[in-house]
Amino acid sequence: MKHYPHPLLLLFTLLALLLSSCNLPTGAIEEPTAEAAPIAATSTPSPTETPAPEVITHLVQPINSTLANNQLIPDCDTGIRSQPERPDIRQPCDVWARNYLERPANRELNQYYPNLDILRAQMGQDSEWYYAWIKLYETAVVYDPYATTYAFEFDLDFDARGDILILVAGLPINSSDWTTDGVQVWADTNKDVGGSTPAEPDGQPGDGYETLIFDGGKGDDPDLAWARRSPTAANQIEFAFKPTAVNNAATFSWMAWAFRSDLTPAQFDFQDSIDATIEYEFDNTCSWVFGGPLRGLRTQCDLTQPTPIPEQQACVPTTPRPTFLHYWDPTSCSWKMFVLVFPTPTEIIIK
Repeated sequence: MKHYPHPLLLLFTLLALLLSSCNLPTGAIEEPTAEAAPIAATSTPSPTETPAPEVITHLVQPINSTLANNQLIPDCDTGIRSQPERPDIRQPCDVWARNYLERPANRELNQYYPNLDILRAQMGQDSEWYYAWIKLYETAVVYDPYATTYAFEFDLDFDARGDILILVAGLPINSSDWTTDGVQVWADTNKDVGGSTPAEPDGQPGDGYETLIFDGGKGDDPDLAWARRSPTAANQIEFAFKPTAVNNAATFSWMAWAFRSDLTPAQFDFQDSIDATIEYEFDNTCSWVFGGPLRGLRTQCDLTQPTPIPEQQACVPTTPRPTFLHYWDPTSCSWKMFVLVFPTPTEIIIK
């Protein structure tokens, strides 16, 4: 005979199962863990952002240089006079007292730098641009271009004191395209270039060209001034600049410069700020007038009468150079004149 559980026992058993089922987990089983300590808030520094390079948009640029025959300045060819036996390769073209400097050499005068030796300088213009051109000694291209600055200085009011300096620094040897890289336009707004007596060493330097108007395309006009090496000859430096760079002047005095990179626009005139007995590695031309008659300035080419070279060997100049247009030809042992043809104003050379 079977014995069945008492109905009350079954009821209590069912009730116990229902109560225990309320405590069963509904997901994966987790091991008990200690209470985690709060994590201190930390800030992760954002990586340093490199500012994007400034994008300069050019609207116009020059094409070909236009040079006028009556704006050609010959300069001393120190390269043909740089033999080691010569005691001073500056002569006869270095006239410190007139700001006519011919020092494309080191201080000891035993190392010649053709990249600093200007042979010719010239200017011209077309309907949009002024152009300026420098020819260097033929072996200039073998020297470091990044150590050299080429420049043109402009006297706008004919007081023998420069007003505007346009330069290019570090122009690469292969830079035959017009560029604004390294091109600067400086102004002397407080009129102290040249000290108290312009174009004479007076030992009273001011702050030179103190106002930077244009710097590699940065400025009010991104197309103000350009430079390149000639596509036909790397030892020829060409500039193109808008008339606004020289305050829209139609006539002015100008000269060309080549100097080492540690000399700065703030040191102009070099006669007043550096020591004539120890400073070398620069060259300039005498000055000429663009767009008008000569003004008889102290730096003007036709007033320059260099000191003759003392006789050191059989074939050296024994008399002063007749004019600035003459050069010494050692092969014929005589002075010879550069041939300059002064055309009518409409005749120009296209380079």
